[in-house]
Amino acid sequence: MAPRKEKQRNKQTRKGKQKHTLTAKEKRATESREDREVRLKKRREADQKKRDARSPEEIEAQSKKRRDAAKRKRDAESPGEREARTQKNRDTTSKKRQNRTALQVLVDKELHRIQEANRRANETAEQTTSRSQQDAAQHRQARAAETDEQTAARNNQDMQRTRQQRHDERTNNKVIPDFDATIEECSDIDRLDFISPESTSLASALHMFHLNRGFIPDVESEEGRKDVGTYIENEGVT
Repeated sequence: MAPRKEKQRNKQTRKGKQKHTLTAKEKRATESREDREVRLKKRREADQKKRDARSPEEIEAQSKKRRDAAKRKRDAESPGEREARTQKNRDTTSKKRQNRTALQVLVDKELHRIQEANRRANETAEQTTSRSQQDAAQHRQARAAETDEQTAARNNQDMQRTRQQRHDERTNNKVIPDFDATIEECSDIDRLDFISPESTSLASALHMFHLNRGFIPDVESEEGRKDVGTYIENEGVT
């Protein structure tokens, strides 16, 4: 069998019929836009089929492999390289944020919240402990690397964010007072959300006032504010 193949090859070479086989790179360079789209679509479908066929163990193994590789790469970085990478990520993120519309921002926030909730819901106790430890270590490292100016700026941002959150709580979740309602009727979580004990000191006072007096005071009126103030002084609510 082998001599016959050799004979055919020699015959083709002598007649000049040996054809040049195009490489993949040459094929890509000469293909049309439609052919390229068809080829990429087929490859995407094949890749998706492979991903769908993976077992949960394979998915976790591949994810762990990627995480370990990324961690080894980060650990091998010098301080200068780490700072350059961090700054590049910040610039990229900032540019993306500037180009997003308000609707995209809301969609991205909600999507991130859902993904984070699903990820945490599927965690084992060991994974939760490990993630908490990693988050705490990263937090400590970031704080240790801060300059005095960065610390002051971060504290200022945190304070402004807290003030804005409290303002939003009071503005967006304002409850219409119902002086005739009983405690049970007023204890709906949606109506009392803005006066939960975790909010401001005033909200905490309102919460206790409602529980003890049986109604929500009208803090928009002077009389209502005076009632709350008297209650705070007498009960020592802070």
